Amino acid sequence: DFPSGKLDDLHDTLESFSNSKSKVPIIFIISESATSGKSGNVKQFFPPQVVERLSLVTINFNPVTTTNMVKTMTRIAQTESRSGVRKFQVPDKITLENLAV
Repeated sequence: DFPSGKLDDLHDTLESFSNSKSKVPIIFIISESATSGKSGNVKQFFPPQVVERLSLVTINFNPVTTTNMVKTMTRIAQTESRSGVRKFQVPDKITLENLAV
């Protein structure tokens, strides 16, 4: 969630961070959908002048269905649970669906 009404503060903070010597990237994942008009879209959060000033890079992905996301997360969890560093219980379908939405 982005802070409402505090975007100038966010942009100022990002500018300070970009001027620092840090090599750690900051990644924002913004999902645009038919309902994004209610919660905002990328251009509302990062207008063109901010993108230019902060040298932001945008990567766009094609939409992914919830079903495909759940299947992929299930496969990853099963693989990691079997052969990963730590063994863990694979989350149930409802939990994965909640994560995918």
